[in-house]
Amino acid sequence: MVGIKVLKRNGSTEDFLRDKLVRSLKLAGVPDPDLVVNALDIKGIVPSSELSDRVQLIMLNMVTEDLRWHDAARNYLLWSVYKQVWGKDVVKAINDGRVKFEDAYREGFKAWFRTGLELRIWDSEMSAWYAQHIDELAKYLDPSRDLLLTYNGVRTLMSRYLLKRLDGSFFEAPQYLWMRTAMGVAYAELKYGGDPITWARRFYDLMSN
Repeated sequence: MVGIKVLKRNGSTEDFLRDKLVRSLKLAGVPDPDLVVNALDIKGIVPSSELSDRVQLIMLNMVTEDLRWHDAARNYLLWSVYKQVWGKDVVKAINDGRVKFEDAYREGFKAWFRTGLELRIWDSEMSAWYAQHIDELAKYLDPSRDLLLTYNGVRTLMSRYLLKRLDGSFFEAPQYLWMRTAMGVAYAELKYGGDPITWARRFYDLMSN
């Protein structure tokens, strides 16, 4: 695989590094990372998205032999979303053990909400009210519930529901989507003397579980 280049999303290229891919596969729980790398048929310049798709396809073809391959493919796909949502520096800090995954997930939720405010993505009245409670909602998120999703479930969220930036990269993780939806529905409780936070939690639990 000498001479192979990976074309990044930002248009830059970098050398394909076998060890880097093996490390990512191990973090995803792949039963046999070397099998995946050896099965790759790539040459020249390969877009990073195409490389990721090929890696996932190899893993999915192994599912009939061992269901661990399904979970590994799902995990690998989720981490590709996390890297886009939080940035590669945060993901690297998690992998290095400098930041806890749960902390990064919840801090990312607060950053996601602030960015939505700045870009005026959210309803102004609703977001102004929820801004007072965003720390409380962030603490309630359960990142482990991403693992309740199947590989196809993650793919469906990516293709239809997760918010994206203008450059096509993902802006939110699965639990942000569930909480965003829960917040939107629960806000109506203000009109009837109810507590939107209590109901946002209930709706979130129903969807995320």
